[in-house]
Amino acid sequence: MYIYASIALASILAVLVPVLYWNRKLRLKAGQQSRLYAGSKKRILQIFENSPDAIFIVEENGKIVEANTCACNTVKLSKNELLTKSIGDISPKAINSEVDSNLKQLFSGEMVQCESALMDLNHTVIPVEMLGRVQEVDQRKILQLHVRDISLRKKAEDKIHAARQMAEESSQMANQALKLAMRSSQSKSEFLAGMSRDLRMPLNDIIGMGQLLSDSQSKSEQGHCINIIQQSSVSLLKIINNVLDIAKIESGQMNIHPESFDIRKLCESLQQRFQQQADCSGINLSCQCLDGVPPYLVGDEGLIEQVLVVLLTNALKFTPFGTVTLNVECLSKSASGAGIYFQVIDTGIGVSDEKQATIFTTFIQTEDSAKYRYSEAGLGLAICKRQVELMGGLMGLSSSEGEGSTFYFNLSLPQAEKPLSDNAQEIVVLRKGIRVLLAEDNPVNQTVASALLVKAGCLVDAVGNGRDAVLQIRKKEYDVVLMDCEMPVMDGFETTKKIRSMREPLCRIPIIALTANAMKDDHKKCIDGGMNDYISKPINREKLIKLINHHAVNV
Repeated sequence: MYIYASIALASILAVLVPVLYWNRKLRLKAGQQSRLYAGSKKRILQIFENSPDAIFIVEENGKIVEANTCACNTVKLSKNELLTKSIGDISPKAINSEVDSNLKQLFSGEMVQCESALMDLNHTVIPVEMLGRVQEVDQRKILQLHVRDISLRKKAEDKIHAARQMAEESSQMANQALKLAMRSSQSKSEFLAGMSRDLRMPLNDIIGMGQLLSDSQSKSEQGHCINIIQQSSVSLLKIINNVLDIAKIESGQMNIHPESFDIRKLCESLQQRFQQQADCSGINLSCQCLDGVPPYLVGDEGLIEQVLVVLLTNALKFTPFGTVTLNVECLSKSASGAGIYFQVIDTGIGVSDEKQATIFTTFIQTEDSAKYRYSEAGLGLAICKRQVELMGGLMGLSSSEGEGSTFYFNLSLPQAEKPLSDNAQEIVVLRKGIRVLLAEDNPVNQTVASALLVKAGCLVDAVGNGRDAVLQIRKKEYDVVLMDCEMPVMDGFETTKKIRSMREPLCRIPIIALTANAMKDDHKKCIDGGMNDYISKPINREKLIKLINHHAVNV
């Protein structure tokens, strides 16, 4: 609409404005022509001055010879000041060559409309749209230049451009996210397939050996079946624990338990643990702590050992011949602690550059690791890396395919005195006849737990729900209660609440939670619910005995 209006106004002014400017060179007849001219001149001047566009009358050299009020306001100059300027004077210097080119094209008729910029007295740059019409008066060309400020339009265009760019970037990000999601989905599918395989292997052993055990009459055959069942059960528990560890780390529920420990004893223990496996494979194994490493450090020994066990297990499995070495050295010492550097070096199959980028990813494993248990290869390394990071360290890999690998990590650990554990003895049940009430609804779990407790020297009564547990406590005196959290009729939490509301001394009886849940929040829920301690299933016999001994002797 603006263009059409401007063209219409330009058409009027194309005839009248040059007449006004050059009127001193025209001679009109007196009388009626003179009066007609005077009236026309006044109307044209009103149109010229009141135009919403800035209008400049420009000569071929760019000099401004006339301008209306809007033009003066646009560049913040008076008319007298403006008529001493050229179009180039009121344009940004950076586009002077462009302004000259536009003027030439407008005067030649090659161009009628263009976008440019003006600059006001305060050096503010104003984006404008120009519409030009050329007229010839007394054989001299002049240019009627209609100029409109398009700052708002430019801002709108910039916003549209920015929005379009953001939309394009969002689209690209969405596509990348989709690709990542698809890759993640594929990786998780592969992980689940591998995990299904690894879970089924020990389960197959357990079920198969159980069937053979039921048919077997020979004690030696029974012993062999039991041994395989136990080994497979440990393997199965290890896989489940690894999956749990990943869940704990990702949900922020894995805790660090720093204590004083002997780093050299840890190395000796690892040497003994893996020596037979190394000997069977013909591998030269060395677990050594170099000179300069402080004898005692403060850290989570169990977590450090778990990481080193995974690294040594993988190194031995992926090294058909040669050596596997664990080196522990001290790189720095300060008041805050010692910088300890761990390396597990092997001469095995190595890892390609491509696989090194993903080997610590939760759902990724190398092709070669498919020959071995998934939990010990792909998933184990992912857990190790996150555990090291949880302890404040970094883990990495240096390897060449076919030339072996070096897995390494560093930890900053405070120095310590001799660990308390060196002076402590294994805790065992100190006295026979500890009276235990077992509240467990699962018949198999009840049988297993009762047998373990009786063998340890406890006197055991078992009930199948919380209500019966409350009745039994009122009838008979117990030293400790083992409480399953999920039971019919009345669960472990409600039962504990009932017991804690009883009269003295019944309300103070130690209660140890038994639960299949193993997250930090589950432990907290049990303690907050009034229980004294917590043990997760499957039950570890030694740990259970220690807990019973600790709580029962204090009654």
